[in-house]
Amino acid sequence: RAVSLCSGSEHSCVAFEDGRVKCWGGTYSGQLGLGEPYPRGDEPGEMGDLLPFVELGTDGAGNLLRAVEVVCGFEHSCARFDDGRVKCWGLNTSGELGLGQAFALVGDQLGDMGDNLPFVDVCGACSVDALRAGPLGTCALASGQPYCWGSNYYGQLARGDTEHGYVPEPFDGLAVSPV
Repeated sequence: RAVSLCSGSEHSCVAFEDGRVKCWGGTYSGQLGLGEPYPRGDEPGEMGDLLPFVELGTDGAGNLLRAVEVVCGFEHSCARFDDGRVKCWGLNTSGELGLGQAFALVGDQLGDMGDNLPFVDVCGACSVDALRAGPLGTCALASGQPYCWGSNYYGQLARGDTEHGYVPEPFDGLAVSPV
């Protein structure tokens, strides 16, 4: 059973009840996380059981990470795990992967994924409760505090400037109140 589904510009991903993730569609930027630049789903025999799972790695104790949510941006994907941590892969021109740099594709080469894919340091030891992706950015919600990273051409990161955010930062003075 699927528990989370997303669709980006040229790709889609699904997280299953067992915590595994599959992505299909275009992957020129690595957004499928399969370590190759070839699209999936555009030819017969590429879907269903023949579509590989995205290798997301282990929790540090040897257990496979279990995704509870997957989000898609323009050409990037992210997963939130049951332990509250996050990993992102794909296009990173504006820092949308939250890894501290830009202009690097992640997931388009063998060896990019699994335990080689770092966790996004959203807020130290806090646990991320929700995750969302926009075209060139990503946001997380942890303990009622929003954190965003990526494109900031129009000030969408609420930092009072238009500099891209290569690492997650909390919104200054903006806390989400419970509904």
